[in-house]
Amino acid sequence: MEPNLSGIEWLYAISAALGAVFLLTRIVLLVLGAGHDTGGDMDIGHDAAIDGVDGTSDVAFKLISLQSLMAFFLMFGLVGLALYRQSQVGVGLSLAGALAAGIAAVYVIGWLFKKMLSLQSSGTLSLDNAVGQIGKVYLRIPADGEGQVEIEVQGRMMILSAISVQKEELPTGAVVRVESMVGSSTLGVVKA
Repeated sequence: MEPNLSGIEWLYAISAALGAVFLLTRIVLLVLGAGHDTGGDMDIGHDAAIDGVDGTSDVAFKLISLQSLMAFFLMFGLVGLALYRQSQVGVGLSLAGALAAGIAAVYVIGWLFKKMLSLQSSGTLSLDNAVGQIGKVYLRIPADGEGQVEIEVQGRMMILSAISVQKEELPTGAVVRVESMVGSSTLGVVKA
């Protein structure tokens, strides 16, 4: 028994089938471990704005990924077919609804990727972030020498080299505040 579909229904059915085939293929590849490389799929950059307000001219190209194409075709086909066949709205309304659903799916996929990328951190430690932090002297800091302080930098408790900015001896256990960086890896501290 062959379904009696009109031209627009064939368009919706083929779009939905194409999106479903892409989706199922992607799921199978992920289950098999072949689809875990996101190098070419996560195309939303850190500075790309989904709504285009502060993005660059290539935002549209960054939104077009395998996931967004799958979502567009699947939603376009399913919503268009449902509107035209089940709700019995005209061709114009079903096309408008199908396009709106497809574009909304692309927007949601782009938004999700942008949110996922915002969860990433470089993990690079910058000792400049220690300036202003409070810590304790770990190893005595002589008046004209170098000692060590225990301080939290970027959520990590660290023991770092330090000198006294005021040229006074700071005993072990003294509470200090980081005033400046001296060189690339030594902190300049004062008694807090």
